[in-house]
Amino acid sequence: MPSLVAKGASNMDVELELRIHERRDDRVIVALRLVPSGDLPATVDGAALHVVDVDGDEVCPQVLVPVSGALSGPVDLTVELRATRKLPAGCRVVGLVWSGPDQTTSSCPADPDVSLFEFLRGSRHRVPAEDTVELFTLDEVQRTHLEANWPWLTRPVRVAEDQTFLEAGTLADDVDSLCEDLGLDEDSAEWLHDLLNEADP
Repeated sequence: MPSLVAKGASNMDVELELRIHERRDDRVIVALRLVPSGDLPATVDGAALHVVDVDGDEVCPQVLVPVSGALSGPVDLTVELRATRKLPAGCRVVGLVWSGPDQTTSSCPADPDVSLFEFLRGSRHRVPAEDTVELFTLDEVQRTHLEANWPWLTRPVRVAEDQTFLEAGTLADDVDSLCEDLGLDEDSAEWLHDLLNEADP
């Protein structure tokens, strides 16, 4: 069986899509989708998933996915990956599908997602405890290193004088189009309607 890698070129007629369905302290439930992208049917010999930390070390044992044969359409599967310890921040789910010598790889972050409510209103439960974080001022060498990689960090922000901004009332009038652009479900769209109504009495 080919080894799992976080990145790699695809030379198969099958696309591998990964999505985090549920995330707990020591495990992650992944929704896996195989989509034939070329001539049908597409042949798959096997698939596997595992979780790696930021250094690329394995956190969850590799799990073989029970799929093989000819695919004439999309295949959806759900896989639970259990870690031997608490999942560290920054870990990723890595997946691999192969057919003979050909393979397709994909990966996605395993960290918990931020809901629309938390994104717009903020949430304190994601703030680290004071005894686990030590804040310090960057010295000149560190600032120079960061600026070399991300020069926009120290670049002044300029706003054009004729730039106009959307107001709450204007946004509320076009909220249906906004919800469609964001791909919100019915519950999230209704919540956004209520939020904008609060902001625009």
